[in-house]
Amino acid sequence: MAVYAAQNIFYGKSGLVTDRYVNTWHFKSDSVVQGDYDNLRDLLKDFYTKKNGVWSELCKKLSLGIQTYADVVVYNLDEPKPRVPKYTGRYSGFQTGQSIAMPHEVALCFSFEAAHQSGEAQARRRNRVYVGPFNYDVADNAGRPTLELQTMIYDSGMALKSAADASVSWEWVVWSGTNEEAYDVSHIWVDNSFDTQRRRGLAPTSRLQHTF
Repeated sequence: MAVYAAQNIFYGKSGLVTDRYVNTWHFKSDSVVQGDYDNLRDLLKDFYTKKNGVWSELCKKLSLGIQTYADVVVYNLDEPKPRVPKYTGRYSGFQTGQSIAMPHEVALCFSFEAAHQSGEAQARRRNRVYVGPFNYDVADNAGRPTLELQTMIYDSGMALKSAADASVSWEWVVWSGTNEEAYDVSHIWVDNSFDTQRRRGLAPTSRLQHTF
């Protein structure tokens, strides 16, 4: 059974190549045909954008500083490095938030792990994605993420697990690069503390300066 890394990539409105916001997810599959990659793209699209009984339309909390499209790029981790993408697909037309943008380094960590096992370092059985960037309306008066934002990410995670469990082709997994093993997701959580992802800082587009 092969393991695949699927990168969900949002782009800044600056148009600069450096202004990208990447979440990397892992899935395993017995066999994949081309149409299955579209299904994987849609699983991630639903995590960020879908709204019905169980999905939260999380995109409406994302920064107005990002484009309203995203790319999903998939790699087969069984292939040698440097790996060529097996698939690149785009989804578009979703709505972002409408309030003032936070600094793009601000993110909220969505964590998930496999069941504890004797003799195994749990840190190797845990993954995370840093959801963001956001607008200021996701923070409360104490500077913490609102319960609404926590709940939306949690609900999207629960829905992703259910959708992947029902999928014929894809199983959402925790990936340990150290062990080179994939593990079933058994636990998810979202804390009420923001994280700083310095690599997501905007590249400058202008400068005020003076030489004496």
